[in-house]
Amino acid sequence: MTIVGVGFGVFGWRLVTRSRHDARRLSAAGVAATAEVLAVANHLGGEDPGLELRLRISGPGFATFEADTIRADDPALVPGAVLAAVVDPADRLFSIT
Repeated sequence: MTIVGVGFGVFGWRLVTRSRHDARRLSAAGVAATAEVLAVANHLGGEDPGLELRLRISGPGFATFEADTIRADDPALVPGAVLAAVVDPADRLFSIT
């Protein structure tokens, strides 16, 4: 049990560390962008069901690209909705704000 617990602890620690690193990168190098919702599907994975979104992300300094993300269930998330985003043009790391 101890080995399994330590394994999950290390995994969680690495996940949080990576998330913080990504947030700092977006804060330093990110540019404002828009994300248009192209498609919405139910996401039933894990303990927190939500919505899987297909997005078209565009903005200054990078080519328009499409990406998928999972968000909490929200009735405003429908195809055609436009969301604010931040993108690191170097590697297309993005965050929906």
